[in-house]
Amino acid sequence: MAKFDIKKFFKENKSYCPLPFKEIYSGNDGIYKLCCEADKSGHNYTTRDTTPFKFFDSPEMEEVRDKMMNGEKLKECGFCYKLEEKGYPSYRTARYSDGVANFFPNAGDRNISIKLKMLGSLCNLECYMCHPGNSSGRRNQLKKMNFIGDEDIGFSLASLKRKAPTNYVSWNDIITELLANIHRIEKIHMIGGEPLQLPKHWELVDKIPPEHAKHIRVSYDTNATMIRYKNHTIWDVIDKFHPDTWISVSADHYGEREAWIRHPKDIESFERNLDEIKKYVGQVHITVSLLNIYDLFEIREYYNKKFGLQCLMNNTVMDPKMLSIKNLPDKEKEKLIKKYKDAVYDFTEYEGNRLVAELEKPRVEEEYQAGLKYMRELSKIRGDYTKLWPNII
Repeated sequence: MAKFDIKKFFKENKSYCPLPFKEIYSGNDGIYKLCCEADKSGHNYTTRDTTPFKFFDSPEMEEVRDKMMNGEKLKECGFCYKLEEKGYPSYRTARYSDGVANFFPNAGDRNISIKLKMLGSLCNLECYMCHPGNSSGRRNQLKKMNFIGDEDIGFSLASLKRKAPTNYVSWNDIITELLANIHRIEKIHMIGGEPLQLPKHWELVDKIPPEHAKHIRVSYDTNATMIRYKNHTIWDVIDKFHPDTWISVSADHYGEREAWIRHPKDIESFERNLDEIKKYVGQVHITVSLLNIYDLFEIREYYNKKFGLQCLMNNTVMDPKMLSIKNLPDKEKEKLIKKYKDAVYDFTEYEGNRLVAELEKPRVEEEYQAGLKYMRELSKIRGDYTKLWPNII
């Protein structure tokens, strides 16, 4: 039998993506989606009424997989298609590797990745660009501020009330189903809030049997400011689960600028923790916004030289629109596009093209002014931002 030509299949099929075949994802609104970049689907499955594997094994998901195998494009995947049409790598294309098992996982194998906002939104930080649905700290801070922002370009009053879903069909049902399907789970991605401070996270960690845990890779999105919780530490997870524990640490700058962006972050404590766990840190994940777009090379150099860590910068703020880099003055954007467009040495092709694609979008002055007004209001709490970023006024 001729060897299956993955590259040829991928070249000819512009719809197929491995994620709907191997990942269960839900966003901070509790709606199940094909992946974190996908638009909402027409189905009505949410974490409020449907357990994860019931969604994954549903007729609607089988239909999605059939369409992808047949090369039929899906409306949910427009974000990736648009990038690819411009000649840029997309989240879809970035998921590929050369292994057949990663392309077409076998139904009976341990191959499912769980990536759900199911642990809660408790967080000890108030990152200036974070959606309030992701962080209890953000909700509490924004409620105290005089400025909220227009619903379309800032943080609406409705968004302040919207938390990561807590009214799941039943947390006990979630745990029971995950344990019943534990032989299918290859990876669990822990998301918060701040997952290391969430009681449900530690309940899940404790209940997974050791004989299965040793086969399951665990990964985290964490701010790494608090790696101990009551009688638990991150080392309990590292010791119990597959050795390939992978930690993505969220940080958007360093020093005083990082403390302002991710208020009220204790930089000394954070850097001590980072030094302690750096062996398991796969990346420092930078969210690109108005307040770090000028300094990306410097940020990358800082974490590389001080901790030996790599930075990933493929995520740009698009919501709220008022903090998007697309709204910088056109002359500034031209300089930045020139700076980053051919920076192959400093960026992966995916990172650089994502940045340039966002900078090339038309600016909206109203959004930019709303962002400046918002940062002036935050300055009343965090200190004058213009002393740290005098060029953004």
